[in-house]
Amino acid sequence: MKLSTRIPPRGAIALFTAGALTGAVVVGAASSAAVGTGSPASPAGPIGALSAPSPSGFADLAERVQPAVVFVTVEKAVAATAPMPRPPWLDMAPFERFFERMPSMPDPRVQVGSGFFVDGDGHIVTSDHVVADASEVAVTLHDGTRHEARVVGRDARTDLAVLRIDAAGPSSWLAFGDDGEARVGDWVVAIGNPFGFGGTVTAGILSARGRDIRAGGYGDFLQVDAPINRGSSGGPLFDTRGRVIGVNAAIYAPAGGNVGIGFAVPASVAAPVVAELIEEGKVSRGWLGVTLQALTPEIAESLGMEEASGVLVNDVAPDSPAARAGMRRADVVTAVGGRAMENGKALAREIGTMEPGDEVVVTVVRDGEPLEVAVKLGGWPDAGGPEAVSEAPAPAPAAGPRLGVYLENRDGKLVIASVRPDTPAAEARLRRGDVLISVDNAPVAANADVREALRKAADAGREHALLLVERGGQPRFVAVRIEIA
Repeated sequence: MKLSTRIPPRGAIALFTAGALTGAVVVGAASSAAVGTGSPASPAGPIGALSAPSPSGFADLAERVQPAVVFVTVEKAVAATAPMPRPPWLDMAPFERFFERMPSMPDPRVQVGSGFFVDGDGHIVTSDHVVADASEVAVTLHDGTRHEARVVGRDARTDLAVLRIDAAGPSSWLAFGDDGEARVGDWVVAIGNPFGFGGTVTAGILSARGRDIRAGGYGDFLQVDAPINRGSSGGPLFDTRGRVIGVNAAIYAPAGGNVGIGFAVPASVAAPVVAELIEEGKVSRGWLGVTLQALTPEIAESLGMEEASGVLVNDVAPDSPAARAGMRRADVVTAVGGRAMENGKALAREIGTMEPGDEVVVTVVRDGEPLEVAVKLGGWPDAGGPEAVSEAPAPAPAAGPRLGVYLENRDGKLVIASVRPDTPAAEARLRRGDVLISVDNAPVAANADVREALRKAADAGREHALLLVERGGQPRFVAVRIEIA
């Protein structure tokens, strides 16, 4: 289980999954969870919303919803390692006494997270990364009782999973609310199991929406500043009336500590996924089979488009639904089923709501003209394949009077051997080792092909030429300004 992902380009800044604290010991889960239970405020059955937010704080909310929140303990298999050699001098005073007083190291197989009941049948929502590769899963309830749990279904693309305890169903549970009603700046409340300490309530505001944290592939996370630490993944995020508007998933943390930036899967994304996991044990999504990148004004101009509207296709997987329907590189997707597609995230959500076998009309712009392509969606390949809707970063626009590269023909490929500084190629972030595939969709195999394509673009009165380059095995389009000296 991956606890952190480095975020380039520099510094020790990491994106941590907020759950799965390795080697944590759950400290007093029962007593710490039972905050304010002198008079039970949670009704039997689904816990409804408060009639109005409390003007004095969040105590009423916390007391009402805490009985439906659980703490997840997971055991995962790890590779056995040989003990570190013990130097003889450690057996001499005072070192031996020091080591006798040291606490034993926690078991690296034990990890913790959070979750919450969503029905009376014992189904629990948590994060996929909390239970991935688990050999045993247990949950501790609000009353301190501990139950074995089984994994009903997982969905790595949204980082959601559903567990179930087969004991008597819970007396109260939570329902997903409408995260669309929450505005940036509204108060939010998170409940979880940070560092294994047990029930912890924190509050903050909804800081932003639609964040892409390069996790799950859908790029639609809620950003909050309510403190969420490792061990809290899978816990609920509430609005001020106690409605679940998200599932806590990750934190952005320098050197492993919370700095007030957390992320949650929106309820609008989580609710249908959870329902399908409970019903089917998995999530079936339509697969188009293309990779995308942002459409910049420079690229749009090089394609003969008057405005940058849509998403650029930079690769089509062989034998994919898109390939069989005739979609091509450099197509610009403007609509799916008549719904406008402004970016890759919108396309991801639209395709993700459809089923394998569904037929849909994809509207593209090709050679400056609109074209409708009928596509029969497939299912996601088990062995991976190109990310159907991952949006590659847009390269920076180019400027200057020349291309500024030295090209070499290596094994039939036109490879950039060097890039001169202060040239259009340098400003477009072309690199040594990039393979030049085409210019304005015309394949190039020699320097002469490149010069001819650039000259045609200039003669046509265009300010940019569209280069298709391959870097690290991945294709991408780059718009380079043309100015023939």
